[in-house]
Amino acid sequence: MGATNPLHADLARQFIQWAAAQRLPAGTHLTELGLAQRLAVSRTPVRAMLDALVAMRLVEWRPRRGYFLAADTAALEQHLRALPDDRIEALYNRLLMDRVTGRLPSRCSERELRALYPGSRTQLEQALLKLVRDGLLRRRRGLGWEFADAHDSPQAELESYRFRLLIECNALLAPGFKLDAARLAAMRARHRALLDPARQPRWTEFWNANAEFHETLAAGAGNRFILNAIREQNRLRRLTDLADYPSMPRERRARSASEHLAILDAIEAVDMPRAAAQMREHLQSASDIVAARAVALGTASPRPH
Repeated sequence: MGATNPLHADLARQFIQWAAAQRLPAGTHLTELGLAQRLAVSRTPVRAMLDALVAMRLVEWRPRRGYFLAADTAALEQHLRALPDDRIEALYNRLLMDRVTGRLPSRCSERELRALYPGSRTQLEQALLKLVRDGLLRRRRGLGWEFADAHDSPQAELESYRFRLLIECNALLAPGFKLDAARLAAMRARHRALLDPARQPRWTEFWNANAEFHETLAAGAGNRFILNAIREQNRLRRLTDLADYPSMPRERRARSASEHLAILDAIEAVDMPRAAAQMREHLQSASDIVAARAVALGTASPRPH
């Protein structure tokens, strides 16, 4: 990858993955502000990332007009396949998995982390910063780190689903609900790509598509409090989902993607009661799985009727 700075290289990879998943056509105008919001960083590293993408001929700079995507989806996917293993992303996932399994405590010092992960210090720092950007880690006073709150038990997951059943279904019935046609088409294309039998998408592609789906529909309600609530739920779910998604049967992930497409069909038909009912069924199905797990572990409280 053309970017030599680890942060810029990581951002470039994230951008390519996102642009390919969204099926962005060549010629799409790319703005620094829009990408900074998408990648949750300031505009300075985004500008450096774009310059690196220009050097890779994936993005084109047009004087007085700005940056434009220069590669189609096939070219972006080919570029991703040619990239070497992303050691920072691998370490990022390892840190999360170690936290989920209890190998890593919720609080740890710089010295403890370096002892547990004795490889490149720069890669460890970049993986930690990526966790910070994703809202999963925060720096403590001194030289320590602390993982953010997460769904740390089946009971907490169950409460989350009950909350989402209240919020997400009603968000679809909000007056003036509106989903941009281009965004809807991009989500539809992304989900269909996940269901393509000729592809073998990684579990992270399913997770990212799932998180984007629920966040985008929450945004359609036009209510900042609903959107912020679902963003927070996505953040809290990341740790527990990391433990579930890699081992989840592809058929179950595919079923979830198909249910998303059915909800998008109802929204496109402006049949919001049907969309809300399908969302309720979608969330309730997942909630029932978590409830069964909580009962098996003896941690569930009685389900309200």
